[in-house]
Amino acid sequence: SDPLFFNPGVIAGSDGLFRTADDGLFLSDTSPALTLGGSSNFPATDVTGSARQAPTSAGAYHGSAGAAPLPPPSVTIEEVEAGTGTDEVASGDEVGVLYTGTLTNGTQFDSNVASGVPFTFTVGSGSVISGMSQGVMGMKLGGKRRLTVPPSLGYGDSAFGQVPPNSTLIFEVELVSLTKAGG
Repeated sequence: SDPLFFNPGVIAGSDGLFRTADDGLFLSDTSPALTLGGSSNFPATDVTGSARQAPTSAGAYHGSAGAAPLPPPSVTIEEVEAGTGTDEVASGDEVGVLYTGTLTNGTQFDSNVASGVPFTFTVGSGSVISGMSQGVMGMKLGGKRRLTVPPSLGYGDSAFGQVPPNSTLIFEVELVSLTKAGG
């Protein structure tokens, strides 16, 4: 039967970012799937990082959109150097960044700084971890930030290369290119 999603026409929600509290694939208050997930063997959190409780909802999101889920986890942003551009990064923009990723113990797991070849992605498209999309929002060209990304906005409970499960990630990011959506 129809799971009665909250807003299936706008699955990334009004902020344009997946895995946040306004996503359209939350269940509506009248969904038949609200308690179909069972009472055991379910993940501790849903895709937004909100705690699940028994009986859990079927699907990636726990509870209904009207149930006021826990506030979603967020990226801690430290502005290292303000950008000089006039445009700010928004959802749907294509950006190019130079970055270095480290674990909280200082172990570097990735970087493109030495090569000087920017990593490009479309903000809010789901092509990168949510923490990176959230972290570059509002940046201006030439800006530098330090992002602290909680596990739920990074790789979650999965290992990824040198990144162990449930790792907080630190990124030093410089915005080197910006193409506005539709432009």
